[in-house]
Order: sequence, then C-alpha cells, then structure tokens
Amino acid sequence: MTDGPSVVGSGYQAHRAAFAVFAEQLRKDDRRAALAAAHAVHDQVLAAGHLDLRGVALSCVGLAQFELGEFAAAVESYQRAKDLSRRSDVRGFAALRANLARIAAGESVAYPQVWEADSAPGQLAALARSEHPHLAPAAGVELGRLLCGEQHFLAAIRAYWAVVDSGHPWFRPRATAPLAKLLREAGDHEGASRVLDYASPEADTPHLVDLALAPLGRPGGAALLAGPGPARSWPLPRRGPGLRPC
Repeated sequence: MTDGPSVVGSGYQAHRAAFAVFAEQLRKDDRRAALAAAHAVHDQVLAAGHLDLRGVALSCVGLAQFELGEFAAAVESYQRAKDLSRRSDVRGFAALRANLARIAAGESVAYPQVWEADSAPGQLAALARSEHPHLAPAAGVELGRLLCGEQHFLAAIRAYWAVVDSGHPWFRPRATAPLAKLLREAGDHEGASRVLDYASPEADTPHLVDLALAPLGRPGGAALLAGPGPARSWPLPRRGPGLRPC
C-alpha cells in the first residue's frame, strides 16, 4: 500500500468540477442531488481508469447515502472504497465511515467489554487508538458517544481525553464539552474546568465532505499511515456521586 503526497494532478484536475458539485450539494444538505453528483463523479473516474480517485468517489457516494438514511448501501459503498484504494488515508476514512454506517444500520454496540475485533464498534475503538492524525481523533469522538450511550462513562472519559490530548484543531472542540460534562458529573470540577480551558472555536471543525476529499490534496490531506498504534493511558476522574447518561 502506498501513499503519494496527494492524488492531485491531471486525474483530479480533469474531475475537479464534478467533485465540487458533489461538495456543494452536500454542504447545502440537498442529499438527493449530492448522491446523484457522487454517482456522476464515480462514473467519470471509472471511465477514466483512475483507481485512487474511484475510492474517493465511492466515499462520496457513501456519505450521501448515509445522510439519506441508506445505511446498508453506505456500508457497501465504503467497503468498495476501502477495497479498491491503495492509499491508507482513503482506506482509513472509508473504514471509519463504514463502521459508523454498520452501527447506524443496527449492529449492536452493547457490552463494550466483549466487543470483538472485527465488529463495527471494535474496529472503531482500534482506529481511535491508532496514530492517524485526523482519523484517530475523529473515531475517538464517535467512540466516546457510543460508550456514553451504553453508560460506560469511565471508558467514554478515556476516549474523549484522548481526543482533547491530541490537540487536533478540528475534533478537540467536539470532545471538550461532553468530556467536561462527564467530569463534572463524576465530581471532578477542577478537571472539567481544565478541559474547557483547552476549548477552541468549533467553527474550525470541517464538514465531512472536507475529510472525504482531503486525499485530493485539500488542506489537511496529508497521507499518513492509519494502522493501529500503541494504547495510551489517559487521566481518570476522581469518583463522584455518580454519572448520568450523556
């Protein structure tokens, strides 16, 4: 598997307008138009024989299908993107979104202590533990939500702490508020205040389409390995009177 500096070049330049149409429609929340645009750009890059661009285009199809609530179809599109692409950044994004689509389609997230490695939540947890600069914190935010929903609050705190500690300008703002809430409910008011000191404007958080198109050479699209990295330890809250559901 290889990662070039980007897939920008004659291939992307020839299809820039088609990708731009998809991005515009999804940002406007015109989901049907976005899906049609994603299929159109996929057909273009397929005809041109651009394998890596096809992986990006399939991720765009999956995004639109997910937003339409077509979760099973989104899983299939993301899986095809992951299987077809030789780039770890494209494969990593597709894997993250495929697992979220599997969960949205009804795959159980109950009992995190027995999540299997090949289950959607198990793979999400592995990605959150990886060292990918963008996908690990993105997965960490989603993992925190899942764990909080299952009322595994200490594990959720660990997941959110990892995102805050990463310093990622896009995802740290999305983790600080739920982490501070959990810490306050655990009785760690000092820790909650410290977390909120790390907060930065959430306006910096990109639209999902920016993450999908990052391998095309947009800002933040550096291609780094998305393989699992070593587990890290995160501070635990002092035990308080009890935590309430998120």
